[in-house]
Amino acid sequence: MMFQSLSDYDNNQLMEGICSVAYIRRRECVWAIEQAIAMTYQMQGAWNVVGDRLTNLNTTIHCDVLNTLDQFKTQAELDFLFPEITRIHDHDLAALGAWKNHIDWYQELSPNDLEQLSAFTEQGTEGNDTAVSEISSDENYDDEPTEYSFYEEAKEKFEPVALYGSLRYLFDKEARSEGENYVAQRAQLEDLSALSPHNLKKASPLALANLKLYFAESDESLETDTKEKIEATASSR
Repeated sequence: MMFQSLSDYDNNQLMEGICSVAYIRRRECVWAIEQAIAMTYQMQGAWNVVGDRLTNLNTTIHCDVLNTLDQFKTQAELDFLFPEITRIHDHDLAALGAWKNHIDWYQELSPNDLEQLSAFTEQGTEGNDTAVSEISSDENYDDEPTEYSFYEEAKEKFEPVALYGSLRYLFDKEARSEGENYVAQRAQLEDLSALSPHNLKKASPLALANLKLYFAESDESLETDTKEKIEATASSR
């Protein structure tokens, strides 16, 4: 049943002509079904299958996010996508990575380790209901996710192009590397030693995207000035 649902939601023909927001929402359904399928294999103890599916899911999420960014056109879409994609990166992918690490660790355990783990788990189940209820009572589900408040502050300080670029840097290592190289080369021309390749690797995606935009606009301004001078010289002749 889940594989049939996955086939329905993963139908590329249904993605034609939809906006970026609708696209990523539908792809999130695909991710949820993939996780449910992985969980069924885990319940059966098929650890290798679980690990492979989680690895493939990680790749799928990266590709889907980049496809989403390729489709976005309006400020309203960016207002939705920035906090959404940031949360996917910081929470969803982090949880998926932790799950994959757990699977890898579990497969390395010896039979004796597995017996001890099973015994410890059985002992730890006592009182779990109370612990869960206490955690739930402390949660404040009315709080706005931090990604939204961060975006509201960021869009007051940064251009939409920089905000968009930072999202791409989160999911595209090659694009991030190209951005670092461009900024490092431009910084070297202007003797900005603080913007060394080493420091740029530690820069946040948003900081790097903003630096690239700054230098790109500067280069474009120089090119415009040069073109105007050439045109003025030609007309004077």
